[in-house]
Amino acid sequence: MEKNRPCYEKRIGSIRVAIWENTSDTNGTPKKWHNVSLTRRYKDGNEWKEAPTLNGLGDLAQAALALQLATDWISQRQESSPAQDELTE
Repeated sequence: MEKNRPCYEKRIGSIRVAIWENTSDTNGTPKKWHNVSLTRRYKDGNEWKEAPTLNGLGDLAQAALALQLATDWISQRQESSPAQDELTE
């Protein structure tokens, strides 16, 4: 079984943002939307791990940049294919 991979991924320092594309077909109407995950990588001994929490201003600045890049990536896709509506709620 193939593992589902993000359609976009970017690392800024220890912060990783990933975008996952989802599609559905409800009553013959195709819909596309994106989920975004934000994680912080850290090393515990010799092992790399991920955490959902951020540490201090440095992580916040990196997270803000990563989320802005994710926003730009999704916005560009929406502009290039207006027939695909992003679910907002």
